[in-house]
Amino acid sequence: PLSCYNKENETKEVTKMTHINFDTYQLICDLLDNDDLDLADIAMMVGVTLADVQYVDRAENDVM
Repeated sequence: PLSCYNKENETKEVTKMTHINFDTYQLICDLLDNDDLDLADIAMMVGVTLADVQYVDRAENDVM
């Protein structure tokens, strides 16, 4: 069934990103609202990889 497939995908995404806690995720979201910063700047400021920032950016933009 489709619902099982979606749940499985969701779990894989979550597992991939477990090293980012909720506070870090929120911080990245707040910084993404600042148009003066590019993703690499945010990654350096927060102390995560560029891929992590891109992941949060995609996750937030897909929701909106």
